[in-house]
Amino acid sequence: MLISRPVRLWGRRVALAGTLVVMASAAMAGTAVTGMFTYMADAASIRLCATGQQLPVAMEGDFLALQRAYLQARPADQPGQPLFVELQGRITQRPSMEPGQPPRRTLVVETFKTIRPGQECPAPLVAPLRGTDWRLQPPDGRVQP
Repeated sequence: MLISRPVRLWGRRVALAGTLVVMASAAMAGTAVTGMFTYMADAASIRLCATGQQLPVAMEGDFLALQRAYLQARPADQPGQPLFVELQGRITQRPSMEPGQPPRRTLVVETFKTIRPGQECPAPLVAPLRGTDWRLQPPDGRVQP
């Protein structure tokens, strides 16, 4: 969205004049998240369907429910097999597991919903930027001719 006046973000007044602001929905608490979850050797990660980004998964919140479901659903002869999951979660900064490395973006599972073996992330919707007609609209939503 295009912001041309001060706005409130997380309770703070921020001036973003003329800045294109893109916010990842998973960064907000309790947001629906889908992805390909993997767990092996006490390391959990997820490839987010929305962005393709690979993130570590924190072993807190509702992680144990996700871990149990994953271990029951994955084929016994395929440890580390990615499986499609749906959950409520948030992305936050956590210390890196490697010494001397900066904090990493990490998914925290707030509520595990379901696991679907055999399902993959849907194909991303792609629209070209060139050759597309764009129309600027004021923030109040009035359509301009």
